[in-house]
Amino acid sequence: MTSLEKRRPSPFFKILTYTLLILSLWFLLEAFVAISANPSMITDRSVLYLLVMGGLGLLLASYGLLVMRRQPSIWQKLAYKPATTVVECTNQQCGFKNVRRFRKGDYVFKEEGVCPQCSSPMMISAIYVESEEKAKLIKRW
Repeated sequence: MTSLEKRRPSPFFKILTYTLLILSLWFLLEAFVAISANPSMITDRSVLYLLVMGGLGLLLASYGLLVMRRQPSIWQKLAYKPATTVVECTNQQCGFKNVRRFRKGDYVFKEEGVCPQCSSPMMISAIYVESEEKAKLIKRW
């Protein structure tokens, strides 16, 4: 798995998050039941502990759910699409152009060998990623 792929949370992480969510809600419910039965118990330490543990657990469980739902960013989605490099002859009269897949180390205006037609130097003129709509049209034809 590469670093750009979406990492799925492990089953252990999911079970732990949902268990923490259920326990937090149970702690909060117990605290509110104790307070509703006797309003003077709000100053009791055990009720305060239940409220604090329930609140912190709810925050941690919410963060865990947020992590599980996180989608890859736009840069990660673009990283999966193949990039295209256009290499053109520097001689204007020749006009030879080569379109190939992007290779590591490619950059615009980089000299890339000699032209097979006129032996002039060739230079990378463009690097781009095709849009999904254009790629679908190309695959369809």
